[in-house]
Amino acid sequence: MEGLCLYPFVCWNAYFYRMELHSRYLFLFLLLFCTGTWVSAQHKSHKAVELKKKGEATNSNSRLSKKADQVDVLLNRAEQISAQEPKKALDYIAEALALSINENNARGEAQTYQTLGNINYEQGLFAKAVENYRKCMEGFSALGDASARYEARRKLAAALEANGETANALAQWNEVLQEATTSARLEDKVQAKTSIGRLYEKQGKEELALKSYKEVLKIEEKRGNDKGVISTNNSIGDIYLQQEKPQQARAYYDNSQSLASGMSDDNTLAKSNDMLGKVLRLEKRYDQELALRQQSIAINLKSNNKTALNDEYLEVAHLYLEQKNAAAAIPYLQKSITLSGQLDKLDKKSEGYRSLSEAYVALGKVKDALKSYQTYVALVEGVYKKRETELAGLLQFKEELSERQKKIESLEKDRQLNAKTIELLRKDQKLREEGMQKQLILIYALVVGLLLVFVASYLLYKSAQKRRIANQLLALKSLRSQMNPHFIFNALNSVNSFISQNDERSANKYLSEFSRLMRAVMENSQHNFIPLSNELKILELYLNLEHFRFKEKFDYTFEVDPAIDIDSIQMPPMLIQPYIENAVWHGLRYKEEKGLLTVKVKKDTDDLVVCIEDNGIGRKKSQAIKTSNQKENVSTGLLNIENRLRIINEIHRTKLSVSITDLHTTDESGTKVIIRIPLHIHEVTV
Repeated sequence: MEGLCLYPFVCWNAYFYRMELHSRYLFLFLLLFCTGTWVSAQHKSHKAVELKKKGEATNSNSRLSKKADQVDVLLNRAEQISAQEPKKALDYIAEALALSINENNARGEAQTYQTLGNINYEQGLFAKAVENYRKCMEGFSALGDASARYEARRKLAAALEANGETANALAQWNEVLQEATTSARLEDKVQAKTSIGRLYEKQGKEELALKSYKEVLKIEEKRGNDKGVISTNNSIGDIYLQQEKPQQARAYYDNSQSLASGMSDDNTLAKSNDMLGKVLRLEKRYDQELALRQQSIAINLKSNNKTALNDEYLEVAHLYLEQKNAAAAIPYLQKSITLSGQLDKLDKKSEGYRSLSEAYVALGKVKDALKSYQTYVALVEGVYKKRETELAGLLQFKEELSERQKKIESLEKDRQLNAKTIELLRKDQKLREEGMQKQLILIYALVVGLLLVFVASYLLYKSAQKRRIANQLLALKSLRSQMNPHFIFNALNSVNSFISQNDERSANKYLSEFSRLMRAVMENSQHNFIPLSNELKILELYLNLEHFRFKEKFDYTFEVDPAIDIDSIQMPPMLIQPYIENAVWHGLRYKEEKGLLTVKVKKDTDDLVVCIEDNGIGRKKSQAIKTSNQKENVSTGLLNIENRLRIINEIHRTKLSVSITDLHTTDESGTKVIIRIPLHIHEVTV
C-alpha cells in the first residue's frame, strides 16, 4: 500500500526531470514562495507549542527513566521472536525507536539500531545490517561508550564479510584485533585473526592467510583449546591443498585427526577424517582413504548423523568408481539414494542416480543405466523447480521485510525533519527581528530540503528499475532451466531408438558420449555467460552424437577461425545448439540423398558470427510434412532462444541477433542461419 502511495510522486518526479530548465526554476520559485507564506502563518502556533514544551521540560527527567526501561523491554521482545516472527519483531523495533526519538534517548536509539542490525543479519539482509551497525557505532561514539562501540564494530565486521565487502571487512577486523590486543580480550583476538585469515584467503593472498592461521594455532595450542587447534589445523591444511601441496596439507590434517581421535566428539573426528581423506585421494592412497571413510560411516551411524552419513556413502561410492570398481560402488549409491529420500535432499538424490547410471554403464547394463539417468533428469528438473519456488518466496519475504523497515527508517527521517522545522522556526523569529535580509537563509534552507526530497524520489525510481532488472534475470534463469529438460528428453529419444532396435552396443556407446555431453551442459547451465570454448565443446559432442545416429543421412563440417581466442570470448550457454538440432531433425533427416551440414565460426569486426547451413528439404517442405499436432506446437528450444535473446538484449544493452533464410530461393530448399554475438557484452549486477 505504501508503494502505491509513493507511485504518483515518483511519476511526477520523472516528469519534473523532463521539464525545460527555465520551467524548473519557475516551479521551484513558486513552491518556495508558497512555503515561505505557510511558515509565516504557522509561526504563532509553533511558538505556543515551543513554550508549552519548555513548561513540560521540568518533568521530563522522571519520565525518561521509565521510557528507557520500556525501550529495553521492547528490544528484548524483538530479539526473542526475531527468528519465528521477524515482521512482528520489526514492529517492536519501530515502537522502541519512536520512544527513543520522542524522549531524546540517544542510548536507546543506538541500542535499537544494534538490535535491528542483529535481526537483519539473521534474515540474510546483510547490506541493511551493515547500515544499522554503522548507525549504532555512531550513536555509541557520540555517547563516549567505548565498550559498546567495540561490540558494535565486531558485529559490523561480520556483516561486512557476509555482504561480500572483503576490503572493508578486513579493515574493521584489524580495528577489532587492535582493540582486543590492547584490552587483552583473548577470545576476540582469536576470532579477529581467524576472520582476517579467512578474508585474505578469499582475496587469494594465501601466504598472508597462512601467517594469520599459524598465529591463531600458537594461541590455541598455548591455551589448550583442542577444538580450536583442530579447526585451525584444518584451515591451514585447506590452503596447502589448494596450493597442491598434499604433504604439507596431510601433516596438518594428521594433527587434527590424531587430536580428534582422543576426544569424545564424534562429529569433530568425522570432519577431520573427511579432510584427511581428500588428501589421501589426491595421493591415490585409496585403501587408506577407504578405511577412514568406513570409520566415519561407523561414527555417523552411532551418532545418527544422517546428513554426514549420506555424504560418506557418496564419497565411498565415488572412490570405488575412480578405482573402476562399479559393482562395489552400487550398494553405497543405493544407500545414499534411500537416505537422500528420507532427508528430502533432491540434489544429493539426483547426484546418486547420476553416479548409479555411470556405474551401470561401466558394468554394461544399458537399460538400468538409462532408467537411472531418466530418474536423474526428472530429479534435476524437480530441483530447479524447487529452487525457483524457494527463490521467489525468499524475494517476496525480503521485500516484505524491506517495506516494514522503511517505516523504521521514516522515524529517523521524521526526527531529522522535526529538528530542522524547529530550527527553521527559530531562524524565522530571528529574521523577523533583524529584517528581511535574514529571510534569505530560510529560503536557502528550504531549497536544500526540496532538493533532498527530489534526490530521494530519484533514488526510489532507480530502486524500482533495479527490481525490474532482477525480475528479468530471474526469468532468464527460468528459461535456461527449461532448455535443459527439453534438450535432455530429445537426446534420450535417440538412446531409446537404439534400444528398440536391440542395438545394445550402439546404445552403450551413445549413452557414454551422451553422459559426457550432459555433464558439460549441466555445468554450463549454472552460468549466465560461458567461454566460447565451452560452447564449442558441447556443439562438437552433440554433432558427433547426431552423426552417429543419422550417419547415412548427412555429413558435417565444423570450422572455427584460428584467429579467434575461444577462451576469452563470453556468450550465453546453449544458444547455438537448438539451430543445429533444427537443421538435422527438420531439414536433413527427411532428405532422400545424403545431405551436408556446415557450421562456421568467425569474427566480423566487433561481432562473433556463427553460420549454420544445411542443404536439407527446406523450411516450407518440412512444415508441409509435419503432423497437425506438430504444426500447432512451436519448437520449445527456438521459442526459448527468442525469449532469451530479447531479455539479454534488454538487460545487457547489447544486440544479439539471429537471421534465418532459405539457402536456395528458387526451390526454397536448404536453410541458412546466421547468429551474431557481440564480442563485448556489458555485465549487469543487481
